[in-house]
Amino acid sequence: MTEIALYSLHESQSGKQELVHAIWQRHFRAPTVNCKGLITSTYQTDSIDPNQSHIRFVFSEREYLEAFDTNISYIQYIWEVLPLLIRKPIISQMTTFENHGDAVQTGKTGEIQNNNELSNIHAHHLISDLLVAINRKIHHKQAL
Repeated sequence: MTEIALYSLHESQSGKQELVHAIWQRHFRAPTVNCKGLITSTYQTDSIDPNQSHIRFVFSEREYLEAFDTNISYIQYIWEVLPLLIRKPIISQMTTFENHGDAVQTGKTGEIQNNNELSNIHAHHLISDLLVAINRKIHHKQAL
């Protein structure tokens, strides 16, 4: 299954991270109710820079991602959160074309389960982790 994801890097003003997270929770805690085609959304904070957060929205079809910026929940979220950020969010779109490693560990010793859905979710988490690492390197180089 091809999935389309929108990634957003937010840099909060110092001390505003918890408020940004609370606003995200209010608008996207139950995202499938508000956003057609949205499979999942994830909010992660950066372990090194607590003012950075990484937000991921995964859609079932490109048309839903492309319509997302007109979604009322997203518009309200951006309207509320922009004054709390240092700059506009950095937004990227990603498409999963290939996913290697369909066999995933279930947590029970020695038991492997072939599960594409779990593998796709795992792949998106790996991509998210990779984006975090890349952003850290970019910010580290800019600081030098």
